[in-house]
Amino acid sequence: MERFVVLDSWRGIAACLVALFHLEAYSHLVYSHLHGVPFLSNSWLFVDFFFVLSGFVIAANYQQRLLDGFGVGRFLMLRLGRLYPLHFTMLAVGVSVKLLLILVPVLSPITQASPAPFSTPQEAPGTILANLLLIHSLHLYDFFTWNAQSWSISTEFYTYVIFAACLIGLRKHGWIALLVAMIGGPVLVATLSEHNMATEYDWGIIRCVYGFAAGVVSWNVYRRWHDKLKRWLSGTIAEWGAIGLIFAFVSASGTTLLSVAAPYVFGLVVLVFAFEAGTASAILRLRPLVFLGT
Repeated sequence: MERFVVLDSWRGIAACLVALFHLEAYSHLVYSHLHGVPFLSNSWLFVDFFFVLSGFVIAANYQQRLLDGFGVGRFLMLRLGRLYPLHFTMLAVGVSVKLLLILVPVLSPITQASPAPFSTPQEAPGTILANLLLIHSLHLYDFFTWNAQSWSISTEFYTYVIFAACLIGLRKHGWIALLVAMIGGPVLVATLSEHNMATEYDWGIIRCVYGFAAGVVSWNVYRRWHDKLKRWLSGTIAEWGAIGLIFAFVSASGTTLLSVAAPYVFGLVVLVFAFEAGTASAILRLRPLVFLGT
């Protein structure tokens, strides 16, 4: 398995930025000095960074192996093994809490302002099955169900399915699928989504496929033109320039049409840091940041 240590650290940083976005989003309830900072208000876009990073890493480690005969079923089971346990645990916790409210009536006054358990469309029995099958965010509903953040897990798993199917079905013509995703993805998101890239349970699968494809493209560019690009895209100036680009792009885009370019921007950033050749990479290789990513 090929490992890019610096990209591991980026994964941890991106996760923290998404968490800070949620803190900023609730700062009207709990005072925060972070409230109103544009970069943090828009750092939900780092979910797209995850999709791009996932495409890059999965392509780096499985693209050739799948072409050489690595079983698709085995590949999908390995990916499911990474995604499903936490998803299942959080779903089980949510459902258990609702069952507890039914089985222990003395707890009902605590939540008397809330609807009765399983009485809303978001908690209907069918949504539990959809969550178990990871299909709950494939435009099946027009609302979040149970653990809202798991929409990205739902879309990412089926993006893996699409990736493997296109790779095995098209083989050396797989670039056609990438071209369709990189052109059709932004067009569809801009056309179908009311908030451009901020689409989740509705058109999140398009968003995920688009971002994942950008990561796959970045890997193939890195693999094919590594030596030629290293001169221009590696080193301290390129890395700090990429970080500056991230700050400027995320701060300015929000839910505007500009946000639709996120996979292209993050794809370039991932490509730059894949070379791991500048002072920013030296910092990102420090043990605490690598541990954070892990």
